[in-house]
Amino acid sequence: MQVQPYNVFDHSAIARDLKRPIIALKAQHIEPFFTEGAINDFSVEEIIDAICTNAVVVERDVAEKDPQYVHPIVYSPIVQLKDDKISFFVYQRTKGVGESRLLGMHSIGIGGHVDWASQYYLEGSEQKEQVRKHILFDTVYNEFTEEIKELQYLNGLNPWTSYESNSTDAAIEQKLAVLKTHPFALNLMHTIRHKPVPVAAIFDRSNEVGRVHLGLVNPIVYTGDRAGVFGSVSTGEDSLVTKGFYDFAQLAETLDTFESWSQELIRHFLNCWNNNPNYEGYFKEMLKERIDHKSASQIKPLGTQDPQTGLNANIDFNVS
Repeated sequence: MQVQPYNVFDHSAIARDLKRPIIALKAQHIEPFFTEGAINDFSVEEIIDAICTNAVVVERDVAEKDPQYVHPIVYSPIVQLKDDKISFFVYQRTKGVGESRLLGMHSIGIGGHVDWASQYYLEGSEQKEQVRKHILFDTVYNEFTEEIKELQYLNGLNPWTSYESNSTDAAIEQKLAVLKTHPFALNLMHTIRHKPVPVAAIFDRSNEVGRVHLGLVNPIVYTGDRAGVFGSVSTGEDSLVTKGFYDFAQLAETLDTFESWSQELIRHFLNCWNNNPNYEGYFKEMLKERIDHKSASQIKPLGTQDPQTGLNANIDFNVS
């Protein structure tokens, strides 16, 4: 079956014809940015502009088999910066989780497809602006608040509402109260609001999964004071196994166990680290810019459990 593209504003036709509508664009619009490899960290703004200008809506199941189209994927590593040392959160994809072709592989990226939703594309709005907000802001927020159990309480909290202001809604006020004591959530909000542009893009044409997906890499910083292995969580038949935080040496040792995007990203980081004496300092500064420093004095010690939500600082998955 051939992919039928729809205008992002064609609400009635999309609702009528598509079961799983996602944002996509013709591969020809982004191929020129990847002539020298699968990672581009020099032209990210131009890649975002190409996506926003040329975005269409397609049926996901059909587009997965058509390399003429690529689907933007939010791909956010959780990076821990502790005692000036860097480590990456690693999990393993097991049965029933998302892309079946990645079954059993490890990953350092949290994210998913950009599902089309009518509220983003109202009549009279401008396509480039709306697609940009949809992909860079709301999709990142939605993926983390859906997949990370620790952040589920943020569902329904508008990231555009200042989380430092008071609310007249009691439920929202309760969420804001928890948020102000929660470093991981504060860092997520801070990155979305102040550092939304990804640090790199991935387009790996060496395999059938990579040929139809475009990764937008935007790290979220975890500032807990413990990097343990938090176990596994299952929901129904779906499960992800949490492996914990790996430093660069551990990532290099286990590289072959990772899905291709993670491998490309790890190789890129290691190559920059080994060949550029200034890269470590740059990378740490990039991470520090994604930390909400203003609220640090309000953060409770790790393990402190909120009596109303039962939340603590562990990272857990909830996959639906």
